[in-house]
Amino acid sequence: MEINEEAMAAHKRAFLDFLDQDVGKGVYMQAVRDMVQNKRHRLIIGMDDLRNHNLDLARRVIRTPGEYMQPASDAVSEVARNLDPKFLKEGERVMVGFSGPFGFHRVTPRDLMSSFIGTMVCVEGIVTKCNGSLLPFSRCTTLCSGSCHTAYSANFVYMVPDCAVRVF
Repeated sequence: MEINEEAMAAHKRAFLDFLDQDVGKGVYMQAVRDMVQNKRHRLIIGMDDLRNHNLDLARRVIRTPGEYMQPASDAVSEVARNLDPKFLKEGERVMVGFSGPFGFHRVTPRDLMSSFIGTMVCVEGIVTKCNGSLLPFSRCTTLCSGSCHTAYSANFVYMVPDCAVRVF
């Protein structure tokens, strides 16, 4: 499913409005400033903050993350480039993560069903045993908060112990 440029631009504007909701003095503008100052390339957005700003946008991000992750990343990258043009090299961008309450999209491995295909979920649990088999996903982002390591895969991904897995 290819998203047209107009929709991408509209989604990016929605995230720019969210980031700059207090005219440069908000929580997320300060978080972007700190991110640039500390030379980090990931911004974690709280779902509660997104819901408080725009409930419909928060619902759409969870239901169709494929349409919103790229524009969110582009919006944060644009804000970071405006703050410091030397922060990102050509082709680099800032990654965006989401935390907080996911509603019924926060599941355990046992609750993970096919109805979640194409949506954003937060799978919670402790990996007690892991074999060397590959788990097929169409697209998966694995985020390990302990080591700040993010791995992207287009076809397959390994299970990583003690990491949250977001499938979309």
